[in-house]
Amino acid sequence: MRNSPSISLEVSASNAPAAQATLQAVIDALLAQSRPQGDEFATLQANLQRDMATLERSRAIEASLAQQISSAGASGPQAASAYGNVLAAITALSASVAEQQARLQGLPADSVLVPPTLPQQPAKPKRALITVLSGLVAGFVLLLWVFVRQSWRNAQADPAALEKIQRIRLALTRQRSVA
Repeated sequence: MRNSPSISLEVSASNAPAAQATLQAVIDALLAQSRPQGDEFATLQANLQRDMATLERSRAIEASLAQQISSAGASGPQAASAYGNVLAAITALSASVAEQQARLQGLPADSVLVPPTLPQQPAKPKRALITVLSGLVAGFVLLLWVFVRQSWRNAQADPAALEKIQRIRLALTRQRSVA
């Protein structure tokens, strides 16, 4: 989710309906803020009206050219080029009008991928998982204890190792008496 453009919001409150209401209020405020306001709104609306008027004139020109081509039988490269240029202009203007209309509306409500919901059932501790993990940890600790105890017993049987163990015990008792 780190590389996703989506945003995830988590809200805590005294109860679940209050958290849901708070999150819905945040989403509503975000949607309201995404709509242009003031001068930006006026500029966008003026540009939209201008582009819509230009689009209507371009469609009228396209219809006129199509009528001339079909009735007069004009089928030269100039007529085809002019007709192609008008169609390209109509396509660009249509895209511009659609983009400006989308900007005027702001974020649509369906841009919220998952609306705030309440869980179907309350959260509970997973007792089986806790029991299994506790058993595994206890098993590892016991296994470690067996290995340490066995190494101490083997070390006591070896005279060279026994001397090292006595020095370690002596050093530990000195540290305790100093502290």
